[in-house]
Amino acid sequence: MLIANRRPSDEHDELIDLVNQHSGEEEVELMAKSMADVMMEKGKAQGETQAKRDGVIKLLTYQFPDVSDNIVEAINEIQERSQLDTLFDQILTATSFDDIDLNGIGS
Repeated sequence: MLIANRRPSDEHDELIDLVNQHSGEEEVELMAKSMADVMMEKGKAQGETQAKRDGVIKLLTYQFPDVSDNIVEAINEIQERSQLDTLFDQILTATSFDDIDLNGIGS
C-alpha cells in the first residue's frame, strides 16, 4: 500500500517491478499484496460508483424521458456516492422534474 501512496499512477509499474525483483523478501511480499488489495478496492469502488450513476440515469430517463443529454453527462461526472444516492431518492419520489435538486448540473 505504501509503495503507491501519493505516487502518480505512471510510477506504479516501475515500483511493482522493483518489488518483484525483491519478491523473496517477506516484507516486500507483504507490500506487494497490500498494493494489490488497494488496487482491487479502488477498482471495486469505481465499479460501485458507476453502477450507482447508471441506476440514477436509468431511473431519471424512465421517469422523465425528455431529460437533456447535458444532465446525463453531468450525472456521469459525479464522483460522490452520497450525491448519487440523494439524486436517486429524489428521482424515485419526484412527481415533476422540479422535485429534483440537480444543483445546477447540466445547465
